[in-house]
Amino acid sequence: VTHIPYRGGSPALLDLRAGRIQAMFQAVLEALPSLGDNATRGLAISSAERSTLLPDIPPVADTLPGFDVVFWQGLFAPAGTPAPILAKLGTALRTATEDTVLRARMAEQGVTITTGDAAMLHRTLADETAMWGKLIREASIRPE
Repeated sequence: VTHIPYRGGSPALLDLRAGRIQAMFQAVLEALPSLGDNATRGLAISSAERSTLLPDIPPVADTLPGFDVVFWQGLFAPAGTPAPILAKLGTALRTATEDTVLRARMAEQGVTITTGDAAMLHRTLADETAMWGKLIREASIRPE
């Protein structure tokens, strides 16, 4: 497998359709329009669970147990931000993400909202760093 860097999903999709590349990873929401015209076929979902938007496409984990690569976001603040400010931000974020309209809109886009605290974010960062670090070492990946 040869990695080919693209500036976005659209140029990669054009090359896929033209036969210049054989496969690509693309965000589910971004892939939906191209999957509807039968010119592109979805092979697998990178999360461990099936996508609610593409329920007929199996997860990679069905073939490679333990494979679970998902897009996630975290809210960060500069180091040294006072604890009361962090607490206020955390409360505002939890309040916003509990909104049923927001949750419904995000679900329409295939996004599951999970909120936690700073400790959960630190654990997520540590887990991701360990997972990707191991992969980088095992594959002998070097910076270019």
